[in-house]
Amino acid sequence: MPMRHLWQSGSKLQVSYEWKFQNSWNRLKVSANNKRCCFDEGSEEEFITEHYWGYTKIKENITAEYGVEHPKWNVYPVETHDIQVNCKDIYGNEFACLSNQIPNSVFLAEGSEIKVLQGTRI
Repeated sequence: MPMRHLWQSGSKLQVSYEWKFQNSWNRLKVSANNKRCCFDEGSEEEFITEHYWGYTKIKENITAEYGVEHPKWNVYPVETHDIQVNCKDIYGNEFACLSNQIPNSVFLAEGSEIKVLQGTRI
């Protein structure tokens, strides 16, 4: 799958990630303040960036849980965003409505390498 990205630093951070699926480019793009900030305790940003457990379906009635380790990620306040994703083609009819939905939150997190720990069935 063809992909491309952009990360420009300056007075603003300009970040985009694009991928081509079925001859169409999809895009997530943000312009953010270059000063990192803290997020509120209990916020969606904290839940996503400070979430140290993952889950995956193994079979219809079997789920695995695994730990994830990484340092705390820097978060930057997003000023503008552009989301152009054909959710129907990528994820199926059940997710088609997301292409026109306004997101609940948009933030930019500077990630890191992670360590995925051995999983266990739950």
